[in-house]
Amino acid sequence: MKFRMGHVSNSSSSSFVCSVCGEIESGFDQGLSDFEMYECENGHVFHESCSKRSDFDNFDIKKAYAIRILEDDIASDSEWKEKYKEENKKFLAILNGDNEDEMYDIVEDVAEDYRYSLPQELCPICRMESVDSDDVVKYLMAKHGENMEDVVVEIKGKFNSYAEFMEAIEPLP
Repeated sequence: MKFRMGHVSNSSSSSFVCSVCGEIESGFDQGLSDFEMYECENGHVFHESCSKRSDFDNFDIKKAYAIRILEDDIASDSEWKEKYKEENKKFLAILNGDNEDEMYDIVEDVAEDYRYSLPQELCPICRMESVDSDDVVKYLMAKHGENMEDVVVEIKGKFNSYAEFMEAIEPLP
């Protein structure tokens, strides 16, 4: 068992890796907004500046996202979501109406977690502006009929050190 002496903080640290540029952002009690980053609904995390899009706060996109979230919640069989179905149906009717003043607060409330589940239409990875390096590995494995476990065994059996491994792959493009 490890004992800590002196000051112990309850602060939590966070770190995020941009799926586009690979830059790591970290800090105590920090979230995506502190680093001007987003996470799309498929789990890709990226800096806003790494996307060719600049309309993350576009009302029509947020409204479409809010409609999709409400429709998903209404269609859900979850007990927790069941108690909100009628309210969500009312919100959906307002969003499908013409009064933008009524829509604004609903869109902002529903899209509160927008930074953590950005629609895939706004993600540079989902739109294939960029390809995540993990996805490149998955593609190459599938293309060559390999699986990760077999490749790891092969690498461990073929090389005695990381330096030797890097020397072997260095000439690769």
